[in-house]
Amino acid sequence: MKKLWEKLRVFLKTHGIENLAGVSIPLGVFVLISGLLGIFLGCFAHFIGKGSIWMKLLFFFIGTMIPAGMLMISNKTDNDKMLVDLRNLFEMLKIQIHAGVYIMDALENCIRNIQSKRLKNALNRLIHEIYMSRNVTEALDDFNENFSNPHIDTLVIILKQAMETGYSVSNLDSAFEQILDVEKAIYIRMENSMERNVQILQVIFMAGIIAMTVYCSFVEFKEIFEIF
Repeated sequence: MKKLWEKLRVFLKTHGIENLAGVSIPLGVFVLISGLLGIFLGCFAHFIGKGSIWMKLLFFFIGTMIPAGMLMISNKTDNDKMLVDLRNLFEMLKIQIHAGVYIMDALENCIRNIQSKRLKNALNRLIHEIYMSRNVTEALDDFNENFSNPHIDTLVIILKQAMETGYSVSNLDSAFEQILDVEKAIYIRMENSMERNVQILQVIFMAGIIAMTVYCSFVEFKEIFEIF
C-alpha cells in the first residue's frame, strides 16, 4: 500500500498537479476527488437505467480516472509548450558555456527568457535551493521530480555532469539537436492533422451537396407524380 501511495504521489508531482490546480493538492484530497467522481458517475449510470452492475462499475472506473486523465493531458500540453523554452535554454547555455560563463550563472541568465511559468518557477526554486543548501545533486533531483519530460531528464544529467566535471558542451549540442528533431516531428504531425481535417470537411461538404441534390430531386419527382 505504501508503494502504491508513493507512486501516486510521484505521479501527481511529475505531472504538475500544482501547476494545473494553482495550489498544492494533497494526495489524499486528489484520491477523494477521484473517488467522488467515480461514485457520481456510478449513480448517474443507475439513474439513467443502466442497471447492470458491470456498467455501474465501468462508469465508476471512468469517473475515478477523469482527474488523472486531465492531469496527463495538461502535462502533455505543458511539455509541448516548454519545447521552445527548452530549445532556447540549451542553445543559450551552450553559447554562454563556450564563452566561459560558469554553469550556474549561465542558467540564471537563461531563466529571464523562459516563457513557461511552470518551468520558470521550477528553475528559480532550483537556483535558490543550490545557493541555500549547496547540495547540487539533491536540488537537481528535486527539480527533476517536478516534471515527466525526457528533455528535462537530459537537462538534469547535463547540469550534473557540468558541475561535477565541467564538461557539458557536446551534451548540450546533442540535446539541442534532439529537441529540433522533436519540433520537426510535432510540426509534421500538426500539418498532417490539418490536412486530415480539411479532407474531412471536404467530404462532409460534398456529402451535404449530394444529400441536398437527392432531396431536391425527390421533391421534384414527387410533384411530377402528383400532377399525373
